[in-house]
Amino acid sequence: MIHFRSVIYGALVATLLGWIAILVTSHGPLVSADRLRPANAASDMLVCRYFTGFAVVSVEFRHSPDGIDGHAACPRLHVLSP
Repeated sequence: MIHFRSVIYGALVATLLGWIAILVTSHGPLVSADRLRPANAASDMLVCRYFTGFAVVSVEFRHSPDGIDGHAACPRLHVLSP
């Protein structure tokens, strides 16, 4: 029988290892995404927010529905430069 305490410890260890992996690899997982149309702009912009391990960082991409001239959607993982 699995004890509740061991499940909690396992979840905490998995969370800690995931957080360390984010810090070490400089990859940020996607937290949220919005599509905006700036004033006087010809195309929409994607505003993607990524978790860095310490904060949430916003990155803007040009939106293109077909993905040729820009991004159709925010990448799930993004390399965040220091």
